Amino acid sequence: MKRGAWIICGGRHYSKADRVFQILDAAVERLGLAFLIEGGCESGADKLAREWREARGVPGKSFPANWRDVSSPHALIREDRFGRRYNVLAGPWRNRQMIDEGAPEGVIAFRGGDGTHDMLARAERAEIRTIRIDWE
Repeated sequence: MKRGAWIICGGRHYSKADRVFQILDAAVERLGLAFLIEGGCESGADKLAREWREARGVPGKSFPANWRDVSSPHALIREDRFGRRYNVLAGPWRNRQMIDEGAPEGVIAFRGGDGTHDMLARAERAEIRTIRIDWE
């Protein structure tokens, strides 16, 4: 475990910037968040967490999924609606990498879809603390 490292994840449509800032500000005080790890998505919870990190000067790392790399023999290849090929497993592989390389103390998950559920399941299997935000 990396002291003070936390993964922040959530849906790509999660748009509550004030809520993300409020929760992450509190996480610094209450959880010792000192290094923020996120999945590099250009929208949603990842983007908001990255904006918070930059605004607060907190160190961290982005782990963007490499959806277009279809070269792995283990890739599960599909086509998007524009006919572009992508690796369906890129997101789960990135989630595993964030846990393995990031060695987080915990995961703060804002409401999301399959990718967020995958991250939570991986963290729970690894016995990493998880906190869910706005999961009604």
